[in-house]
Amino acid sequence: MSIVFWICFYVSLFSVLAVRFPNHNCDNYFTYDVMNGGKTYIGIFTPNNTGMIAFFWKAIFSSRGAYMDQVDFLNPYPSNEEWAVNVRSGKPAKMFVKFIDIEDELPMLTSLILNDVTLCVNPTYSPPSTTVILSRNESFFRISSLYNNVGKTLYTKISDRNYFANLTKKLSQITRPSGVEFKPRY
Repeated sequence: MSIVFWICFYVSLFSVLAVRFPNHNCDNYFTYDVMNGGKTYIGIFTPNNTGMIAFFWKAIFSSRGAYMDQVDFLNPYPSNEEWAVNVRSGKPAKMFVKFIDIEDELPMLTSLILNDVTLCVNPTYSPPSTTVILSRNESFFRISSLYNNVGKTLYTKISDRNYFANLTKKLSQITRPSGVEFKPRY
């Protein structure tokens, strides 16, 4: 057989085995990616601004068919420690989700909400389809306290009155559920 046949064969085989990344209108805040040498598919969420220290993420995904357990939990990206360092240095506090046992098409992001602000919305797939809702409440303090090297710096800064005043100002700007009042103690 000719070499052209084998080239065509492998090209068609790989195109059939490729996983499809759905279109969405959330390019500023969400992207599909791979990790572990292309073995694991992930979705990366980016906040709409930097300087936030507390986050309530809510993401809704839609999949064609009745697929359960395709979407894992929301986690700090790329790791807890790097997330805390990024937030402390003014970089975006990204989160990510792993997609599990994907055969042909990744779940489509249909809604992304951060601190009660809707960042994007997409239509869901028509039935039969599966909808998965993820949410995570995360803060810089919780993550940074898990790691001594970040936590020591944070605790040193808290003893500085100017740092604490700026932090109090940032906390007062966080969107809270109605009826919740923030009263800092000195």
